[in-house]
Amino acid sequence: MLFVSVSPELTVTIRHSLRRAVVNTLGQSDYETARPTLYANFKPKSLDFAQRIRADLRFKQINPTHPYGATPYRDGGIMGSQFSDEVMETMPEAFGGYDPVHMLGKFDTASDIKYEGQLDSETPTEADVRRLVETKLMADSSLNGPQGFILLDDVAVAKPWPNYPVEGQGRHMRIIATVKEMGIDPAGIIAFESSLDKPGKGVIDAMRALLDERNAEDAEQDALSVEIPA
Repeated sequence: MLFVSVSPELTVTIRHSLRRAVVNTLGQSDYETARPTLYANFKPKSLDFAQRIRADLRFKQINPTHPYGATPYRDGGIMGSQFSDEVMETMPEAFGGYDPVHMLGKFDTASDIKYEGQLDSETPTEADVRRLVETKLMADSSLNGPQGFILLDDVAVAKPWPNYPVEGQGRHMRIIATVKEMGIDPAGIIAFESSLDKPGKGVIDAMRALLDERNAEDAEQDALSVEIPA
């Protein structure tokens, strides 16, 4: 299961540590940790492009006005710069300003669970630990404030249009033609394709190229619209 959080470094406590009474080498009563606390530590900036598109779509469905909290100032459709250039250069993809979609946290139960010290009578196998983690996260998932998170696997994306081609050789060319003709947002195509069992890499790559073109055109228009003081 793949969970996505609004906060880039969210930590959810799955199970508290278990301590037991012991007698130390001096004959004194003491305690030792029999099982460490189990956490779900969301990783910042770890979603790929298609996953970000789907998560952004879901967050905006839930809260169309402020999906990521208040946005006091904006620049080119994204929040104004809040971090240094050095921080921005660590991103795998370049963008201007501060885009909250790039900062979303990710926790994948297939790869991010720390099993060390967690196998005991309650959870004797890793499968039991994973089931515990997934049950806890499913029970707690919500978008209540900055600590909110969702199950990305659960995000259903409708067909961009009724007869959208989901198979067939060269379908990406038909999709590109329709998107350009109808003025459809390429991000919606990427969201739908990434939700399929067999996403079309050619389609997603083509839609990313269209998005880059549109962003470049928007940036050029923004630059031309800036008034230069006399």
